[in-house]
Amino acid sequence: MGSRQLRSVIPELVTERSCFFTREEDGTYSRLEKFYTRNMRTNSLVEQKEKTSEHRYEIVTGDVYDEVMKVQDPSGNDVIVKFKLITDM
Repeated sequence: MGSRQLRSVIPELVTERSCFFTREEDGTYSRLEKFYTRNMRTNSLVEQKEKTSEHRYEIVTGDVYDEVMKVQDPSGNDVIVKFKLITDM
């Protein structure tokens, strides 16, 4: 005998955040965060707000950095990008 499982029609809302860096005209980078609300029942996604940082960053290769991101290159390899906050702007 099978059992019936009923799903509630009440939305199950989850807040998601994505963060990335955009390149500015002067060669520096600014941090951009987007906040979304996802309804897990319908899998619909609604953008709530966008927050752009006023701080500027530069890409560094050393061990001194403020933010780090792991991205994939076109070949599918993981690449770590390190950003250092520029303090004299």
